[in-house]
Amino acid sequence: MLSKFPDAFLPLFIAIDAVGIVPIFMSLTAGATLVQRRQLAVQAVTTALGVALVIVFAGNALFGVLGIDLNDLRVSGGILLLIIAIVDLIFGEKTQRTTDGMGDHDGDAPETPPQPNSVGIVPLGIPLTLGPAAITTLLLSQQSYGYPVTLLSLGLNLAIVLGAFYYGPWLLEKFGENTAKVLAKVVNLFLAAIGVAMIRAGIAGMITAYLQL
Repeated sequence: MLSKFPDAFLPLFIAIDAVGIVPIFMSLTAGATLVQRRQLAVQAVTTALGVALVIVFAGNALFGVLGIDLNDLRVSGGILLLIIAIVDLIFGEKTQRTTDGMGDHDGDAPETPPQPNSVGIVPLGIPLTLGPAAITTLLLSQQSYGYPVTLLSLGLNLAIVLGAFYYGPWLLEKFGENTAKVLAKVVNLFLAAIGVAMIRAGIAGMITAYLQL
């Protein structure tokens, strides 16, 4: 179990990108007090945990209903991770993707800013904390490493997110927002590499399965 843990933990850590989402968290909770901000942090992490548990335990049933296997998910998930990483690396649009639903189709600012107490579940919990990349990574982890390793990885990653939401604003004030942006770019570079590795593993698995027929 311990030998598999890094393989399950690191992709999920990169997919969630706790460092990169702290500035977005600060922006969405700009009008909140310290107590309100921490309540929203707990609400966001709790929401992400609930949705993640459904995904982990319903993964096998979902595979059966959709008629897909692990290799299909590896390729599609790898493509998704690669696209997300490329968009963030080149365009830096993570904030825009997260808050698109709050404005109009022309990208203008919303007429009424979101209230601090209305953002804990959406978008802080979903899709900021648990987005498409993290969901795909969880499904792959459960299939590849089993429930104990996946749940341990999920719990530790969400604990890191909660700590980042609690103390990230203070750290950003100390080190500066540019530092967080640089770290986010580095994280996305590794996310792109993981996406490529997933695509390669999925294609190799498909070829092996075809040759065994």
